[in-house]
Amino acid sequence: MYEEYNKHDVATYAGYLNDNAKILQSSSGGIATALSEFILQQGGYVVGVTYSDDFSKAEYVIIDNASDVQKLKGSKYIDCDKKNIYSDVKKLIDAGQKVLFFGLPCIVGALYNFIGERPENLLTCELICHGPTYAKVHSDYIAFLEKKYGSRIIDFSVRHKNGAWRPGYLYAKFERKETAFYEWF
Repeated sequence: MYEEYNKHDVATYAGYLNDNAKILQSSSGGIATALSEFILQQGGYVVGVTYSDDFSKAEYVIIDNASDVQKLKGSKYIDCDKKNIYSDVKKLIDAGQKVLFFGLPCIVGALYNFIGERPENLLTCELICHGPTYAKVHSDYIAFLEKKYGSRIIDFSVRHKNGAWRPGYLYAKFERKETAFYEWF
């Protein structure tokens, strides 16, 4: 069995940003921000996951400008809506566009299976999977917090740094600015 996997050339890289402000805005070391900015500067596209406007779900989006990188920041840890993302990425690849795709290993594998090849103009970044939460559990939790604090959530993070790398916090900012919720995990 090892021989079958030994034939694959898979490059693995690690890195981090050398900008403390950007690192504090990132879930981990900020490599996703660095890669995204690089691809966008070359006129390419970045594909990643963002929260819906009400933070009740996560969904795949394609961005083509640096001002939208902020939307993709932060781990979501929930099953996301993929819509037509595989066919949309394939159209960009077939048109010769550079594409950077972020996803869990199973989602990246599904993308390659859908495309049927490993094109040179597609760069993928597989995130370490901690086991995504069911989308309904997440949406119910958002509804619970909004009811508990009597205000609509306007910002949410499951890996908020609260000014430092550790410990990690769940974070919810509510429409009523005096209300914020931090929970250490």
